[in-house]
Amino acid sequence: MASVSVGCSGRRSRPVVAPSPCQPLPQPNGYFAAGAFLLAVIGLFGVVSFTVQERVLELGVRLAFGATPHRIVQFVMRDARIVVVIGAVIGCISALLPSRFLSSMLFAAAGRPVRGYSIQL
Repeated sequence: MASVSVGCSGRRSRPVVAPSPCQPLPQPNGYFAAGAFLLAVIGLFGVVSFTVQERVLELGVRLAFGATPHRIVQFVMRDARIVVVIGAVIGCISALLPSRFLSSMLFAAAGRPVRGYSIQL
C-alpha cells in the first residue's frame, strides 16, 4: 500500500524523501578552498600589478636599451615567483605549527599531516 500524505489544505503533497547515501552531498570544504584560491589569485594579481606600476620607468629603460618584451615578462614573472614561494613557505610553516596543538584537542586526529601539506603544494 502506498502512503499518501495530506497537507493542512486537504491536498495531496509530495512525501519528504531523505537524500540517498549514494548521492554525494556538497562539500563545504571545497567551496572554502575555491574561495581561498580565488582570493589568493586576486591578491597575487594585485601585488604583481603594483610592482609593475612602480617599475614602469625601469621597464621602459630596459626596453629602450634593447630588452625584448619576452625578457621583460620573464623579469616580472621571476619577481612574482619569488613572492609565491615565500608565501607558500610562510603558509606551510604557519599551518604546521598549530596542527600539533589543535590535534591534541581532536579525537583520533593525526599530529602533523605533512604528506597532505606537500600534496597541496
